[in-house]
Amino acid sequence: MPMKKLLEGKYRDAPCQRCGAPRREINPAYLRAIRQVAGKSLRAIGRELKRSAPYLSDIERGHRRCPLYILDMYEKMRMET
Repeated sequence: MPMKKLLEGKYRDAPCQRCGAPRREINPAYLRAIRQVAGKSLRAIGRELKRSAPYLSDIERGHRRCPLYILDMYEKMRMET
């Protein structure tokens, strides 16, 4: 998928894990695209946020929910590029 298309898809629809109701969540591919365009590694971002690279990788792969402070960091990276 083209990078521009990924950067436009900030949210994705997903069912709630508890009740199955539709909900909107951050698209993990969007986060990874921002990081790649900024030219930063997971380790570099991890150092800035005091979080491990595997933790951030789990967020970018959709295995964990993205906390707001991490989303803010990625949004700042997007504004800088």
